[in-house]
Amino acid sequence: MRIFRGRWTQFVLHVMGKEDPPEKIAAAFALGVAIGCFTPLTGLHTVIALGLAFLLRLSKVDVIMGTFVVNPWTVVPVVTFEEFVGKKLLRMSPSLAPKLPWRRILHHEFWHTLRDSGRHYFEALMVGSVVAAAIGASLTYWIVVWIIRRYERTHPHMSARLRRTGDVRLQAPPESKVSADESGGPGAGRT
Repeated sequence: MRIFRGRWTQFVLHVMGKEDPPEKIAAAFALGVAIGCFTPLTGLHTVIALGLAFLLRLSKVDVIMGTFVVNPWTVVPVVTFEEFVGKKLLRMSPSLAPKLPWRRILHHEFWHTLRDSGRHYFEALMVGSVVAAAIGASLTYWIVVWIIRRYERTHPHMSARLRRTGDVRLQAPPESKVSADESGGPGAGRT
């Protein structure tokens, strides 16, 4: 658990040390999450993220990191949720898009069901992906802005934005310099 804490701290310090405004950092992460949640384009996420980051002049690293919300460990729950939402919004009957027998993925039954209803699954996945991308990006934006602003309030000496603006009220007080005699350092107590 200590490994994750150290990496999380490094990540937070990397983000907090940037001179970009919190809204721009949050927008980059939110764009990445939106791209990551749009699962019909899996495999093209990185290319799309980099292209949009260049076009919108956002941090490429932050956009790419946002796309990692959908990864090999989360793709199945995300796709399942998106398909479910898409079917509900499109009001698909079970006969149009029957439940796929995922436990029999290596058998003819699974592929036969997918072949007969593939278009309906893709439609449901597209609609669900748009909804998931919009919700995920919105939540990510507000959460990241809140985290950055809270971190700047609690650790003002770490923020590059505060150093740049010179707001002395928000910065940590300078450390007092103690003479070597008072601190017990070299030469202390000699007569």
